Amino acid sequence: MLRVKDISVKISDHLLLDGFSCDFPTGQLCMILGPNGAGKTTLLRCLDGEITPSNGLIELNGRSLSKWTNLELATQRAVLPQHSNLDFPFTVQDVVLMGRTPHDTSEEQDQEIAHCVLAHCDCTHLIDRAFPTLSGGEQQRVHTARILAQVWLRVADQSRFLLLDEPVSALDLSHQYALLQLLQRLAKEQQIGIICSLHNLNLAAQFADRCILIENGRLVADGSAKVVLNKGILSQVFGIEMWVTPHPQNPSIPLIMPTLDHH
Repeated sequence: MLRVKDISVKISDHLLLDGFSCDFPTGQLCMILGPNGAGKTTLLRCLDGEITPSNGLIELNGRSLSKWTNLELATQRAVLPQHSNLDFPFTVQDVVLMGRTPHDTSEEQDQEIAHCVLAHCDCTHLIDRAFPTLSGGEQQRVHTARILAQVWLRVADQSRFLLLDEPVSALDLSHQYALLQLLQRLAKEQQIGIICSLHNLNLAAQFADRCILIENGRLVADGSAKVVLNKGILSQVFGIEMWVTPHPQNPSIPLIMPTLDHH
């Protein structure tokens, strides 16, 4: 369990998170939603330990995040930031194997895990390519495979988390759906807690077990897509009139669009 208790983040005169509280269990795909500047990335950076909140507390398995060593954290959670710069000509396989660095598993097992996660991310055909030669979308998929390798096949009593900041931003439509289907499945099958920021509300509606909507660093709504992604809340938070209707293939999924006449 990742537990956030009344955290605030203030940098210079800017309050980026303001009294935010939330629990994140394992086995769940949770989407963090909100407009630009809402605090989504700041929240993820607090959860991964990169930012220490000005106030409040974050706990991992009942222990303050500040009490964990970097090595301990690296075996419990993996992070995919919005931008991952890697200019050295490592092969794709080498990049994915970097995710195994915190672990003391054998080289043979690490290789097996690398091949497994590359297959999950549709990257097997790229395995010998130099990373800088890949397209932006291919690089994003390889980095996703790397963080999957980092938390792969832990023992059952150790909770694991994936923190992903806009993981589909560089992907084509097919790979967006494939990645979110994979995350949804892994959350259940491997009991990984997956926390993911996203701008595409319709993707969140289709794949999220839970949606958390934030605005100006504050929690606005928390619950299922059907509860959170409603016309009134979305129109208010995003400042544009929304049209929300049941998806024609599944009435439990909201289908969201700005209205044509929104001036």
